[in-house]
Amino acid sequence: MLANINQLKLPDPWQHQAVHLLRAGTDVVVSAPTGAGKTYIFELLHQGRHLQGQAIYTVPTRALANDKYAEWKDAKWNVGIATGDIAENVDAPVVVATLETQLER
Repeated sequence: MLANINQLKLPDPWQHQAVHLLRAGTDVVVSAPTGAGKTYIFELLHQGRHLQGQAIYTVPTRALANDKYAEWKDAKWNVGIATGDIAENVDAPVVVATLETQLER
């Protein structure tokens, strides 16, 4: 079945640059407003299994951490979670974490 051309989502130039740098093994910090497409970069990388080392996906709230963790676990990702009250599979290639848990490191 062919995809409808209107359903295709191509990366914006800044997303493309971030993906390119990450695939080259460079550490990248992406800071952009809510809804700008940060998660899209991350999911593009993971779908192609281009992650090297460990990726920490920080979120502002525990609720969002739990949602992303559940979503990616349901998608069969090897994912961990680190919030103020939960620390599970924190050595996984992908860890969803609240910012305060990373500031303590």
